[in-house]
Amino acid sequence: MSPPPKYIDAASPKADLSATPMASSLNTPSGRSLVIEELNENEERLQVRDAQGALELEVRLTRDGPVLRLSSERIELNATDTVAVNCERFVVNAKHSVQVLSEGDAKVQAKGALELQATGELRLRSEDELKAIANMIWLN
Repeated sequence: MSPPPKYIDAASPKADLSATPMASSLNTPSGRSLVIEELNENEERLQVRDAQGALELEVRLTRDGPVLRLSSERIELNATDTVAVNCERFVVNAKHSVQVLSEGDAKVQAKGALELQATGELRLRSEDELKAIANMIWLN
């Protein structure tokens, strides 16, 4: 595996864009910098950085497909129909809370085991019936 490529700070007056096989930069009126660079023969990278140099968006075009990294205070996705995510593994890490809300039905389905775990109280609440269907139900 090759060493990680160096970042070219296009906003810096000392930026040497000739140090990579191909690199182009653009500074926007808002102070952001856009850098497109060829990292090697199989990979290119587009970066958007804020006026202080913090990474906001990075798209790496790799042999295996694009890799997207987005850093923001808030991210919103709005769709009039469906938002679908298809992947091998889906991980969400939240520091404070996770909410899943639906104005209709909601379903969580697993072909393997499904585990609910809480270090605090675990509540199941229904305004209708609560059904537990299994070969064996263990209560305490």
